[in-house]
Amino acid sequence: MDNSSQDTVIRRVMVGTDRSKTADDAVQWAAAFTDHFEAELFVVQGIMPAPSGYHRIRCRRADQGSCCY
Repeated sequence: MDNSSQDTVIRRVMVGTDRSKTADDAVQWAAAFTDHFEAELFVVQGIMPAPSGYHRIRCRRADQGSCCY
């Protein structure tokens, strides 16, 4: 099996962000990398789950005509 870099095809790149300065730098690097290889770029952001009971409060507010979306 030949592992030369000539045989490597990069089609997709995924980069994670938390919107910090260092993450923004990583996204910029990934964008340049995908441009070079004409690949697709997927940027993902993880978010913390809502606190327990949040959905119930949000729905109750919506029922009262007040919405916090």
